[in-house]
Amino acid sequence: MKLLVAYLVSSSLFGTAFCALDAWQQIFGQAWSAYVVDNSTGTQSQLQVQANAWLPGNLTRYGNWTPAFGPVVYKANATSSDFTADNVWFGSFNPTLVYKDGTWPTYVVSIAGTELAPDDIFEDANVDWVVPLNDWAASGQIAHCWTPTQNPIISNPYLSNGTACASSIVSTVTSVLALKQPGVTLVKWLQVIIANANAAKAPIRIIFTGHSLGGGLAISVSFILSQMKLIAPSSYVDIRVYPIAAPSVGNDAYNSIFSSTFKATNANSPPYSSWNLNVAHDQDIVPMAWCALGNGGTCLQGRNLDNMVFMYDAIQNGLAGFTTSFVAGLILLSAPSNLNYGTSPINLVTGIAPNPSPTTSVEWLDAAWNEHVEGYCLLFFGTPTC
Repeated sequence: MKLLVAYLVSSSLFGTAFCALDAWQQIFGQAWSAYVVDNSTGTQSQLQVQANAWLPGNLTRYGNWTPAFGPVVYKANATSSDFTADNVWFGSFNPTLVYKDGTWPTYVVSIAGTELAPDDIFEDANVDWVVPLNDWAASGQIAHCWTPTQNPIISNPYLSNGTACASSIVSTVTSVLALKQPGVTLVKWLQVIIANANAAKAPIRIIFTGHSLGGGLAISVSFILSQMKLIAPSSYVDIRVYPIAAPSVGNDAYNSIFSSTFKATNANSPPYSSWNLNVAHDQDIVPMAWCALGNGGTCLQGRNLDNMVFMYDAIQNGLAGFTTSFVAGLILLSAPSNLNYGTSPINLVTGIAPNPSPTTSVEWLDAAWNEHVEGYCLLFFGTPTC
């Protein structure tokens, strides 16, 4: 990811607009724009200033988009110049986005995926503890990272602790240096635009999106805000979720409530034309986490950790030992939670397998990374760069 973003920033491609993009492609472009400081290191303030400078021009590459909230750059150690940001998120606006069901003024909440920073890794890997969502929602305390457990009641909804804590951060952390809405939380901004739309009887569409960890957070943030009744659709406010390449970070009960709250639709053509489903291609291993066969969760369409063993012709190329150990480590990481992780509602599309297939462990990991990054640029734009 860092090399890809570095290339985009330094090359003439950065700032060059894509032409005639459909609504889903434009929204994917918003999700990708959340990686705006991915290749940079600095203090939280330094990265915030950089994000403010880069974001507006990058958004216009994908259509008639302007910043409406943020960006907000968060580092757990705000004064450290080591590493990049832990989280980045922003809101953007397009007054006339054309969909299959008409033209809608559209607000998009975009959340960055893994930035390879310390707290960000915690958010990904802290799947050994889980948060009881019924208790957290009943508390109404979105700003509080709720007490996790390793003794879940399986019939109740749970979310991995790392994702829950990140959801709280994204919902409530502010930046006084933000380009738009400085010092305002994401929750407050959303409540204001929803209230304004309802008062004016002027229809709007709000979409939560992100890639990778950001896709998981698009699901969890929209879920917990709706469960706490902090945001709600209405006759004038349509709320949708467009996660991309997200891992599955909750159990079947969590996925079921999400699906009943955000009804899935899938037009099938183009293949990524769904709503409220995790858009994933079948060569990406990230959406295989964290469901595991035999743990009691529902693993949809082969998206489970166990099937990683066979990816990219690993067995045929003598890599079974490596992939088996790799998968065993991931299963061991999530096992202490005692949660039956299930696959998020998914729109699984066909990807392009690595050719030639990897023959070493390093090549296998490189192939997995490229499928998770370049594979989606190919899916949405037909090019390995976004």
